[in-house]
Amino acid sequence: MMSGKHFKAQEVSCCIKYFIFGFNIIFWFLGVAFLGIGLWAWSEKGVLSNISSITDLGGFDPVWLFLVVGGVMFILGFAGCIGALRENSFLLKFFSVFLGIIFFLELTAGVLAFVFKDWIKDQLNFFINNNIRAYRDDIDLQNLIDFTQEYWECCGAFGADDWNLNIYFNCTDSNPSREKCGVPFSCCTKDPAEDVINTQCGYDIRAKADSEQRTFIYIKGCVPQFEKWLQDNLTVVAGIFIGIALLQIFGICLAQNLFVHLRPPKSPKARRMYQNDVSGRCTVEYRAVKGQVTRTKNLETCKTAETGFTTHSEVLGVNSKSSSVTVFTLQDGFIRSAVAEEMHLLAVNARRSVAAKVVSRQTLTLTGTGAGPLEAAGKDVPGVVKSIDAKLAAVGVVAEKVKTQCKGCPSLFEHWQAEQKQLEPAGLSKALAPRSFLALIQSIRKASKDEILKVMKSASKTSLPQVVDAVTSSQTPASLDAMLEFLNFTDSKGLVLQERFLYACGFASHPNERMLRALLDISKGKIGSTDIKESVVIIMGALIHKLCLKGECNLPTVVQVKKMILDGPDSTQAESEVQMYLLALKNSLLPEAIPIFTKYAESEVGAYCTIALSALQRYDVKLMTNEVKLTVNRVYHQNRRIYEKNVRAAAADVILNSNPSYIEVKNLLLSIGNLPHEMNKYMLSKIQDILRFQLPASKVLRQAMKDMNSHNYNRFAKVGSSSAYSGFMAQSADVTSTYSLDILYSGSGILRRSNMNIYGASKGAMLHGLQVAIEAQGLESLIAATPDEGEEDLESFAGMSALLFDVQLRPVTFFKGYSDLMSKMFSMSGEPMNVVKGLILLTDHSEVIQLQSGLKASAEFQGGLAIDISGGMEISLWYRESKTSVNNRGALVVTGNVTVDMDFMRAGVEVSFETEASLDFITTVQFSEYPFLVCIQMDKTTFPFSEYMTKYESLSSGKNVMSRKSKKQLVPGTEFPLHQENSNMCKRIFDSSW
Repeated sequence: MMSGKHFKAQEVSCCIKYFIFGFNIIFWFLGVAFLGIGLWAWSEKGVLSNISSITDLGGFDPVWLFLVVGGVMFILGFAGCIGALRENSFLLKFFSVFLGIIFFLELTAGVLAFVFKDWIKDQLNFFINNNIRAYRDDIDLQNLIDFTQEYWECCGAFGADDWNLNIYFNCTDSNPSREKCGVPFSCCTKDPAEDVINTQCGYDIRAKADSEQRTFIYIKGCVPQFEKWLQDNLTVVAGIFIGIALLQIFGICLAQNLFVHLRPPKSPKARRMYQNDVSGRCTVEYRAVKGQVTRTKNLETCKTAETGFTTHSEVLGVNSKSSSVTVFTLQDGFIRSAVAEEMHLLAVNARRSVAAKVVSRQTLTLTGTGAGPLEAAGKDVPGVVKSIDAKLAAVGVVAEKVKTQCKGCPSLFEHWQAEQKQLEPAGLSKALAPRSFLALIQSIRKASKDEILKVMKSASKTSLPQVVDAVTSSQTPASLDAMLEFLNFTDSKGLVLQERFLYACGFASHPNERMLRALLDISKGKIGSTDIKESVVIIMGALIHKLCLKGECNLPTVVQVKKMILDGPDSTQAESEVQMYLLALKNSLLPEAIPIFTKYAESEVGAYCTIALSALQRYDVKLMTNEVKLTVNRVYHQNRRIYEKNVRAAAADVILNSNPSYIEVKNLLLSIGNLPHEMNKYMLSKIQDILRFQLPASKVLRQAMKDMNSHNYNRFAKVGSSSAYSGFMAQSADVTSTYSLDILYSGSGILRRSNMNIYGASKGAMLHGLQVAIEAQGLESLIAATPDEGEEDLESFAGMSALLFDVQLRPVTFFKGYSDLMSKMFSMSGEPMNVVKGLILLTDHSEVIQLQSGLKASAEFQGGLAIDISGGMEISLWYRESKTSVNNRGALVVTGNVTVDMDFMRAGVEVSFETEASLDFITTVQFSEYPFLVCIQMDKTTFPFSEYMTKYESLSSGKNVMSRKSKKQLVPGTEFPLHQENSNMCKRIFDSSW
């Protein structure tokens, strides 16, 4: 059915319409009356003021009959009369289906009652006896029983002795009631001469002989009397039921008849087939409607040669939607016109307002059927077209490569000289840095190896690391060759440039086998720095993960590297090398690595345990087997050996994030109170955070906490300074950003573990944007404190590790060993140590859109991030105070450009947004008393946010049109809220400082 056309509905019969309306409005009013009577009865009995009393009645409350029947009649009447009056297809369909269900239930009940007569008889006996017990409990039930016994001249279910079931009428010696051994007055035989009912006629009657009872009360039970009445009036009862059934069938038929008249005519059946055209081999659907044929091409099914690349992360990637519809109008066997419209929409997932749309419309109209012009001669098609009409241009329908012509464009070296100043370290926190970075990448992708080397050799020492970021992120054969020739991995002095190259490889948007092969060759050669050797292996793990996501897990180099890192942990005894391979496996997220992590989770080396457990937490919950869960639970509950607190905390995180069972959660709750002081407080805070933030484990946690053994004051009133907290950083229609802060201290007040995470979620996809973890151990000797259980022999150590955009980076060590600790203590400058600094290509999407008109559109979206993450740890023995800090600085620019570039015209649109932000996380601890004071601060400064859009068109005639729009705003800074206890501690610390 074409847009803008209306089907012509069949004529609706007014007789049917208003008959259904009148028929149902009566039922509607009757339903309202029944509901009103029922609610009034409940109001009189006080049920509405005390709803819980509904369940207190042991027998049947007749009010339910009014409410249920009234409710059904109200719903049916409403749907029928409104559906008919407003010609509403949904309400009419609901009316007929609901009525049909009732009819079917009635029919089923009748058949079952006939087949299972004895069972029905037993149920009726049970029902009556149950209501006999509750005879005095409800006045409506009492009146119903009295009416039944009077009408059918019966007493009890099968006889008067059934009233022994009632506490007021039974004949037991313990019954003090005046009605003992009696029956209700409705069991008494009626004397026509008496006008006034004798309500005491049944007193003591069952104490007499049976022969005497017959004189005063009915002897027969109500069940036999009901059977006799049914047999005597079978014709009348059957007639009533058949009449009701026919009425229901008649109502269903009328409603269906009216529904059919209202339903639009069925659309013609569509035909699908495959067609080959300039878009490739595509699924095409044809649909014909009254002289029109609509062809819909499913562009997502088109199979064609690869025309670009994209970022694999859904959160950072680009979403595209396409449609192609052609309408042919037929008349007298000719195609009178053909109108085609094709649309391609591309948008950045993280901010969908950064989007571009390409719309191509074509119209072909039959102007006549006479003889056409004579053939025109020429050397080529464009020349012939020009000879016919100078205003026309020839466009081939065969796909041709986009020819981007740039007269007077600067060379790569000239471009670098213009952008060099923006890429100096001092300007990396400004939006100009990533914007220049993206522009430089575009130039590098068009340059040769020699041109790239010329720029790198001419760059200053301070700007060269940023050039390395740009060249590596370009991901072209020439750029990779230039980097491998420029860097000398045997030289330990080139650590900064080498690591920037490796990190840029890890963040690569579309890595290939050649890049992985280059890193593998580097790892096999001589490397001057141990840190670089570790980084090479760790980053190879990240490349394995990205290549496997692309379906390239079976490439020869990938298979070779997979074997190397899977066998790595067991191939060496050096602790640093085992950690290196474990971190590489953590980056790879290979399912085959899960048994390895499970094994090392129970290692005697705490660092192995922490890496293994944090790696398991990154896997899909579906891969968490029972063996993995049993191992993690053994670690947390220390079933085999004593573990460090940070290891047990990591195990608890895995348990709570892996769809824990009821018994796992209950055991975890029962452990609280038996843990070291700060561990108790940490676990309590973790559980409260899960409940407050409604994380997946919250449901089973609430269920387990209903058990008072698990949830009581003794467990949930533990003191301490450790904490866990989650919150929202930003929420929008496109992306939701959350953060979590976990702080674990030793019993002496020294930081044990600080873990900050930032996540981004968009349309169900999740991105682990940032994780900064600071760990410390063996520092109790500084303040003459006693180490916690299991941590007596730990070597003094403090370090920091970072995970950035799902890529684990090489950890940084602040100090290791007591002598190193003391030297750092006396030489400590207070300045944070850099963890990662540089430029990252976050979003990288490039494709060529082949339009069926013959034109081609080139679409490119890129996102660049300038980032500086640093962290530090200070300890003051004099003031008995420690401070840890994580400082994050960054600038983000995302650009999108869609261009149609042909010989005779050029048109396009460019969209972008940019922002600069700063996020600081500072923890201050005063451990001069217990519980020690802890203040956690997480601040975001005021930052600018700008959006730009530029449209441009230029024709071969020289006419140019350009329009620009921009929007700028300042987003106010904020201090992220944490729990009230933290706010109180911060006030005490800083008040005492001043």
